[in-house]
Amino acid sequence: MLQAYEDIVPGAAERILSMAENQLAHRHHQESVRLSADVKLESRGQWMALGMVVTALALGGGLIAVGESAAGVATILGAAAGIGGVFVASKWKNRTSSPSSARGEPDLPSDLPAVPE
Repeated sequence: MLQAYEDIVPGAAERILSMAENQLAHRHHQESVRLSADVKLESRGQWMALGMVVTALALGGGLIAVGESAAGVATILGAAAGIGGVFVASKWKNRTSSPSSARGEPDLPSDLPAVPE
């Protein structure tokens, strides 16, 4: 097929291959940038969650210390329930979705033939 293009426009095969290589390099770069951003976002979210939990635990401990034990225990239990809910939700999400669909890519059928090398 490339030979047919080459016959019509000399140098077309090289241009087509160069374009495919450039597109591949561009896609690899985009995936690398996206992966890096996803890692940073996830890390930031974990640090923010840690800060919120530590704050809630400190607030609950402070309430217990000043005699508001019911409010303090409720605050601590609320923080614990929030952590538990996030873990359960993330396990459920990971179990119900494949990695490709999480990235917005279509799932491929598992019965596709192997690509010859």
